[in-house]
Amino acid sequence: MLLLDGRDNRKSSVLCNPLLISGSCSYSSAANAFIFSLHNTNGYDPVKLPQYQHLNKTMYTCTSYGPTFGGNLGRHDIYTPNDAVNTQTAFTYCGSTYSLPPGNSVGYCAFFAGESNFTPTDIKAFYETTS
Repeated sequence: MLLLDGRDNRKSSVLCNPLLISGSCSYSSAANAFIFSLHNTNGYDPVKLPQYQHLNKTMYTCTSYGPTFGGNLGRHDIYTPNDAVNTQTAFTYCGSTYSLPPGNSVGYCAFFAGESNFTPTDIKAFYETTS
């Protein structure tokens, strides 16, 4: 799961499952994966965007990447580099793997953070436990 809080362009939080990073780069899958936004630039209510294609490309792990979700031919739905808080090279590309946000078409989009490229100010990791 990922949360981009786009209340203003200067503050974007990335919330994600911690990923095990190995020496190689690879995609992984997860049943019922989704990305979501609690607040976004269009003022829509919270939005949950489930996967709708490329189900084997839920997450991308690589030593040179930060939290990265979805992807098809290098078009990750959400990409953050491993040094994301110091650069503006993180980006969102709507509709690659996860459903399109309301009012958006496939391509680079500003829905989550106000611009397609952004610098997250906060990255939070969490994990889900099952009993």
